[in-house]
Amino acid sequence: MKLLTNLKQLQHKKVLIMGLGTKDGGVGAAVFCHQHHCEITITDLQDKPALQSSIEKLKNFKISYHLGGHLVEDFIVADIVIRNPGIKRSHPLLKIAQSSGATIESPLGIFCALYKKPFVGITGTKGKSLTTHLVEHILLHSDIPAVAAGNNCRSPLRFMETTKKIILELSSWQLKEMGLHHRSPNLACWLNFFPDHQNYYADLDQYWEDKMQISKHQNNKDCLILPWSDQTFKHLNSNARTFYFDTNSKPNNFIEGVWINQSRIEINEQGRQFNLLNCKYLPPYLKTPHYLKLTLAAIACSYLAGVPPEKITRALTKFKGLPHRFETLYCSDNFSIINDSAATTPDSTLAAIKAVNQWPLILIAGGGGHKNLDYRKLSREIEKSVAVLILFNQDQTSPIIKNQQNYSHLKLIEVDDMEQAVGEGMSRLNKQKRGTLLLSPGCSGSPFFRDLFQRGELFKQNVTENIRLLQN
Repeated sequence: MKLLTNLKQLQHKKVLIMGLGTKDGGVGAAVFCHQHHCEITITDLQDKPALQSSIEKLKNFKISYHLGGHLVEDFIVADIVIRNPGIKRSHPLLKIAQSSGATIESPLGIFCALYKKPFVGITGTKGKSLTTHLVEHILLHSDIPAVAAGNNCRSPLRFMETTKKIILELSSWQLKEMGLHHRSPNLACWLNFFPDHQNYYADLDQYWEDKMQISKHQNNKDCLILPWSDQTFKHLNSNARTFYFDTNSKPNNFIEGVWINQSRIEINEQGRQFNLLNCKYLPPYLKTPHYLKLTLAAIACSYLAGVPPEKITRALTKFKGLPHRFETLYCSDNFSIINDSAATTPDSTLAAIKAVNQWPLILIAGGGGHKNLDYRKLSREIEKSVAVLILFNQDQTSPIIKNQQNYSHLKLIEVDDMEQAVGEGMSRLNKQKRGTLLLSPGCSGSPFFRDLFQRGELFKQNVTENIRLLQN
């Protein structure tokens, strides 16, 4: 397999970017290639209107666009194909490019080939975005120049020359590319592991194999952060120094990590203890069980990246959170409205339901693609804890959730779009005069919505338009 090993292999070459998208992956790759005098063609199955925001960012560059489909000849003449990491290397057009002599790469693969300095990497089935941005926040508030990049974020190719500390959010697909270049982060954090993307992988073992690239190529000078009480990781072989985090138990003082000790967050390193703050002083959303674990992981990353404990404490109290991650849109003594559109697995929605503290609960679920995941456990919790369940007509996941249970103890409503979903939810919240309206879909955003971000924004928009119901 041909891979990039140096910059000269890229400069002045014919580059085909396969998958522009609406995030920074394709745009960042195009900017990087332009800087190195490449002849750039971009191809995407989406049409121009769908990609207009990305095209606008590249309007000053000389680029050929073939949108709404792919042309075989583009793959035949390309020297290098930079593919979106979600496109499998086994794609027939990539096979054609490879047989024509092209090098097949991805933005993260190019980063691993050319960026030789240490970097931080964070992965996990869920929670990696918040953890990555929380680490960036802590470092920046501690006067350490830092930048978050990677999955659903800024392209790492924008920061090849930076002197800032790079913190990468890494998906399983990106980690596979990293492994091909025999790289792992020097400071790696693996938050959790449970089934996801089973519409992409043949089985769970393949998903695990890609995820474990986070530590596979580390050495004894590197560090790996893991959840202490998660049995999934007990037999993970690592050459790196291991540092742990846990909310439920504190082992003996010889185990290095970040723990909760009598409601206080504590760092233990080489037998020394550093007290940070009582959990009651954290922002409210970071106190929920799932997010508290992520907070401890971010503390571990920040501490090992050189931030003193007292500066971590100050930074934590100032973190505002991320959109679509258990994001509180409205809160009063009686009502809460929460946008958790980033809950794209059943386990994530299960965690969100358990984090709600104002009842009864109105849940908007479904509204996206099915990833061959098991919804039985979530459906049992819905039957137990949810008063009103709102599902969507015509999407892939809602029928699966609907058919798991009889739902005899709740009201089931089916709607056509987010406007109807929010209208139904707000109306019932107003009638009850108390409770929580929670969007936590348990599935990907597409194809019912463009992605999880559009789904969340539509929820927020419709909540804003209906909020007067609760305020009157």
